[in-house]
Amino acid sequence: MGQQWKPRGYQKLADLMGSHKDVAIFRRFPALTMLILLKLQAELIDVELRLRKACQDDELTSNATAKLYSVNFHTLHHAGQCSSQFGLLMECQEKLQVYHAWLLQATSVAQLKAPGKLDLQFLQDWLEDEEGGAHFLQGDEQTTWNKTNLRDFVTLIDEEARGLNTRKPYAYLIDWYQRIWRGYRSVKHEEKATRTTVMNKLQHARTIYAKNPLVFNYAESKSGEIVSQLAVTVVVSVFSALTIPWLYHVNRIVERIGITIGLTALLGIILRVTTNATVKGIFGVTVALATVEMVFIWSTT
Repeated sequence: MGQQWKPRGYQKLADLMGSHKDVAIFRRFPALTMLILLKLQAELIDVELRLRKACQDDELTSNATAKLYSVNFHTLHHAGQCSSQFGLLMECQEKLQVYHAWLLQATSVAQLKAPGKLDLQFLQDWLEDEEGGAHFLQGDEQTTWNKTNLRDFVTLIDEEARGLNTRKPYAYLIDWYQRIWRGYRSVKHEEKATRTTVMNKLQHARTIYAKNPLVFNYAESKSGEIVSQLAVTVVVSVFSALTIPWLYHVNRIVERIGITIGLTALLGIILRVTTNATVKGIFGVTVALATVEMVFIWSTT
């Protein structure tokens, strides 16, 4: 029996991206997109000028039928290719369809989010890893995911879909969880390699064993998400509770107000960095905290 075929190269990379969309990272080629749009725009300017010239010629001609082109599309349509005005109008229509399609596509691509730094780092490491891409990229294609193109990369997964457990602040939490509940401590000889893996590749929250193809994908794991949500809940709750004792030991009202402003801003930053909360949601939480603090300040003054 022949050796079982295993995908390699781009096929293996496509399998990885298909299974884990957080590393489905592509280049936008913004300069090329703009160049094509500029080319189409220049072509439209040219054909529009030629169309206006044709319309003017038809208006000044002694041909009674041609004079009707500007006031009767039925007559212009039936003139067909016999009329330069009709031919140019159809050329404008075709070019506008292409131009508008490119504009809409460029707008959609521009709204795609940049990948997480650790997602990109994982992909770059995977391409060089002998158990991953094994340096399969050849020629100029070796520069596809180079760091020189950082501003060019986009990902197909948005921030909401990543989940809380894919954010960098949860690196140590997921590391501890993996060690305790997945028997991570039993792999003593891989200690150094796995710690590096957790630190460098935790944005998508998975651990890849050097000799074991099993992948723990915490980005799609309910247990990983629960750990992350519990961590956020504890941090925010404790943070909010500690503000009152702090304010209680401050006598001057100006200092109390200053502490309130600082703590409220700090809470907003914490929520923004460690959660997927929207600006509206963060605003609601910080307003609620500020309200409680201000009520406490005035009731104890």
